[in-house]
Amino acid sequence: MRSEAPYETDNGNYILDCEFGPIADAAELERRVKLLPGVVEVGLFIGIAEVLIIGGGEQVIIREKS
Repeated sequence: MRSEAPYETDNGNYILDCEFGPIADAAELERRVKLLPGVVEVGLFIGIAEVLIIGGGEQVIIREKS
């Protein structure tokens, strides 16, 4: 949400930020979410990213693809 309205991209699409907790099978989650009507893209980056940077509070964790 941005103020009282849903967050929208420049093209008027909604952005939903969802917390799933630990994800056992990220590729399967990505596949299932993309099957939902209206979903254009997800932010899991399966098979794309070489480095993962996780930020939370004062902590930063960097994980590299092995």
